Amino acid sequence: MMTQRKMKAQPPLSDAYLQGMPAKRRKTGQGSAGLLSLTDAVNQAVRTTGVRPITSAEGLQDDLETNDTKEAYSEQVKADIKKRVREDPDFDSQQFPNAHRAFSSDFQ
Repeated sequence: MMTQRKMKAQPPLSDAYLQGMPAKRRKTGQGSAGLLSLTDAVNQAVRTTGVRPITSAEGLQDDLETNDTKEAYSEQVKADIKKRVREDPDFDSQQFPNAHRAFSSDFQ
């Protein structure tokens, strides 16, 4: 019992790991600390840092819901994944054929 009390708490699961889980298990497994949408993440960051948006909170919410913002976020995520796949020495196209196919234009 003493050994168990001294153990550190398990860190939260990574977003990548959680995305691979079924939706129901993601919801029940994480409790209240589940995945955040882009809007929720920005709102939480605004509250945590204490900064005030130039516009109202509703204006910030509206700006985050625009297709331009969502597209820019999506493109940035794709660019980050492409860079990681290109530069990560542990990436094996045999082990991850779908990632290789999705980003094959960068490998030629």
